[in-house]
Amino acid sequence: MDTYVKVSGIYKKLKEAEDNQKVLYISGAAGYGKSSAVEYFYRKKAHLNLNGLEGYLKERPKLEEINQKIIIVDDISWIVDVDSREYIEQLIRNRKQYGKHIILLGRSRLPSWLRLSALDESFLFAGEPDLECTRDEAKKLLDNYRIKMEEKDLDELMAESKGHPLCIRYTAYHMSNMGKNHYDESVRQEVRIDMFHYFDRVVYDRWNNEMRTVLLALCQYPSFTVEMAELVTGNTRIPILFEAASSVGTFFIKADDNTYSYRPMLRFFFQWKQSILWKKSQISENFERAALYYELHDSIEMALFYYQKAGKKDKISELLIRNAEKHPGTAHFFETREYYLALPEETIKESCALMSGMSMLYSIMMQPESAEYWYQKLKKYEHHAKKGSAEQKEATIRIAYLDIALPGRGIHGIVKTIRDMAVLSQNKTVKLPEFSVTGNLPSLMNGGLDFCEWSRNDKQLALLLKKPIELALGKSGVGLINVALAESGFEKATMDDYEVMTRLNSGYLMAGTSGSIEICFAAAGLMVKDHLKNGQAAIAEEVFQSFQKKASEGKAKHLFKNMKAFHIWMELLQGMTKNVQEYLKDTPDERVAFCILDRYQYMIKIRCLIVQNRLGEALNLIEWMHVYFTSYERNYMWVENQILKSIILYRLEEKGWEDVLRGALKKAERYHLIRVFAQEGIALKPLLDKVKKSGIDNTYYKQIKESVGQMAVFYSSYLKMENVLKEPLTETEKRILKLLCGELTAHEISDLCSISYNSLKFHNKNIYKKLGVNSRGQAVAEAHRLGLDKV
Repeated sequence: MDTYVKVSGIYKKLKEAEDNQKVLYISGAAGYGKSSAVEYFYRKKAHLNLNGLEGYLKERPKLEEINQKIIIVDDISWIVDVDSREYIEQLIRNRKQYGKHIILLGRSRLPSWLRLSALDESFLFAGEPDLECTRDEAKKLLDNYRIKMEEKDLDELMAESKGHPLCIRYTAYHMSNMGKNHYDESVRQEVRIDMFHYFDRVVYDRWNNEMRTVLLALCQYPSFTVEMAELVTGNTRIPILFEAASSVGTFFIKADDNTYSYRPMLRFFFQWKQSILWKKSQISENFERAALYYELHDSIEMALFYYQKAGKKDKISELLIRNAEKHPGTAHFFETREYYLALPEETIKESCALMSGMSMLYSIMMQPESAEYWYQKLKKYEHHAKKGSAEQKEATIRIAYLDIALPGRGIHGIVKTIRDMAVLSQNKTVKLPEFSVTGNLPSLMNGGLDFCEWSRNDKQLALLLKKPIELALGKSGVGLINVALAESGFEKATMDDYEVMTRLNSGYLMAGTSGSIEICFAAAGLMVKDHLKNGQAAIAEEVFQSFQKKASEGKAKHLFKNMKAFHIWMELLQGMTKNVQEYLKDTPDERVAFCILDRYQYMIKIRCLIVQNRLGEALNLIEWMHVYFTSYERNYMWVENQILKSIILYRLEEKGWEDVLRGALKKAERYHLIRVFAQEGIALKPLLDKVKKSGIDNTYYKQIKESVGQMAVFYSSYLKMENVLKEPLTETEKRILKLLCGELTAHEISDLCSISYNSLKFHNKNIYKKLGVNSRGQAVAEAHRLGLDKV
């Protein structure tokens, strides 16, 4: 049975090279069918095969003595012999004189010693995309084995194999032998084993022990750096080995951030090989070394993950205690919650840091009862500790810290706690824990806690608490008072621009030189908002970019996500929506795990959903946020959330919008908040023009309307809904959707598109999913709304 199927991509390249008498270099990993493709193309023409697999050419006949017109040099990547290399270069230079056509085959990029020849002779190149089977070619190969595979199975085979010729051929072979037409797991398993044995012979056996050891050690990891590879393997020659590997094959994929990863199929092979050759103890030791690498690089989640795989419970506890000593803004409580929640209660009770950390974690998870449980355990620990002992002092500090920092506590009684902490701070033997004043948000008033209540008496409290705050918060308190006063004045519109910017610049400088980057973020965020308020979008962008550079140089990774969210808001304000879809893709999914630390990202997500006209999803998220903001007394965000809700209800023509907006106005009036309304500009203006302002002070309401009107003039495209799909339609799906919008039957559409009825059903299913509908009628209606019926 002739089972070879002509692969059109490589056939075209070979034909082009032959017609133009160009040297063709074909590169592709093992099993991509380079040799088979060339042999098939020249099956009726005499040709000479030379091979460099042994590191040199065993045969080097004189050019004038070669009778064949076609010379094929295979496995050129392995050639290290100088004479063999010079021979090939001579063949290339003199080929036209003797009427020869040359094809070169290798598993890697063009070898460096051939690059000058490639330039001089204008080589043609073919790569793996040219060698991959198309869907039709895969189907033809299956037909050769008399296999009638269903369209769905063929889709799966193409997705999994990526068109890899040998993989598809093994699939056809085993389905034929097993008497199957269905592509199931038993077939996949047989194909995997065959591929592994093939790689064993043509890849693994070709390497020396040093390279094998490295490749086996690193296959446990999805990605790695050179430094990580050196630590895990104990081999200091990693750069040399990586270069050697890339010179003879495409084993690794190098990303822009200089991390490496295996090609998926090769990684599976080396994992299979490792499972045969390595003992469990070797694998565990390997995981432990990787965990150490991540620990040294302060990547606690990855360190915990690999320590767990290594079975190192003591190291897990050690890392969790160290993490618990940080504040929520820089710690990874939520991300590492599975490890904290897995700790035995007795282990937690032995550590003040762990008890404090558990209380904080449960508060972040919106489980205040459990947070209070561990708070009381800590109080009990303090009570029973020896008076004046280090244990009692640590417990006292942790309790005071929780009194200030627990998200669910609000700001009740916080003034006294700050004063007590200030007194403690003057004891040089006492080390106070870190605080997250901003919660990594571009705000102080609405940062780690909600300080709207304090803003009502901002200047008096600033005078009263300036010194205690600086003592209690240490670096986190540097520049805080200036920035906080500026924010309060800005949000209430009670401070002119000059004073706002003066205070912000002063606070930014103080925090930047001897304080914290978090305060700088809050100051920079407010500067941006003030410039935007005055229609100075270009200056606002410059301010943001300057801070972004500062944060990047300072490696303030904990701020990056909220910085991205803030910049998306800036773009939305100016009607720029090109990055909305990417942002929604990267934003945490609250339905999977709701985390209050992601609140700022959620609020920007709501606006992005509004822009995409996904109002139902936006309302769902708003209700989630409402529960959190209400129970944790987040007054500012409660108001903001209700404003966005009223905008959505208004667009949905729901009568309830007016009551929701009035509720937001009444709550905001208590604190004289202006900017929280103004920032919604054109999106909020039509509502304010219609709402009945009963119970709202006229002067206050007029000030809001003026501020909203000003922003509406500057940013007329803010939250303007666009027609966007969750996932773009393919060209085939666009054509089918347009036909669906006509009055054609399913069979008529199948004939017009030259596809089977089952294929049409498959495409329809994908179209419905992307449109978010369940029937043809709904798909047609949505296509009309989005303008896709005219594609």
